[in-house]
Amino acid sequence: QQYSPPAGWQPGYGPWPYATHPDDAPTPGVGMREAVRLFFKKYAQFSGRASRSEYWWVALFTGLVTLVLYVPGIILASVGGVLMTETSSSGAGVAMLVIGIVLIGLVVLFALAILVPSIAIAVRRLHDANFSGLFYLLSLAGLSIVVLVMNVLESNPAGQRYDRPI
Repeated sequence: QQYSPPAGWQPGYGPWPYATHPDDAPTPGVGMREAVRLFFKKYAQFSGRASRSEYWWVALFTGLVTLVLYVPGIILASVGGVLMTETSSSGAGVAMLVIGIVLIGLVVLFALAILVPSIAIAVRRLHDANFSGLFYLLSLAGLSIVVLVMNVLESNPAGQRYDRPI
């Protein structure tokens, strides 16, 4: 018996009775801008899949933002602290210390802001490689290298089983 596809189904998301929600399909070959947009759009979406390019562009973006804020923050806080001890609270030393602490604080706020979406994209990347998202818990056991290796693996079409049906 022939069934018609459900409303909203579009070609390209798998053969019809295995069609998935369009938000769950991986987006291979995206650039950094699109990957970061999807990262924040799918803020807490743990179902579906994320392509390697989607995952690694976001990893590069978050690493660069952290580096750009953290390195100057540490340098300014260190130099400011040294100036304060050597010149007994000079204005320049205090200013450098305060700016350094503010930059380090921004790194902490950024890390907290991307905590949930970072876990979500890692889980979606594991799904794309056809692994359960529960493997992410290995990171909590100090086995982050295992999760990293799993995230490097190629996409596996069988990972479509982690998508939501429409």
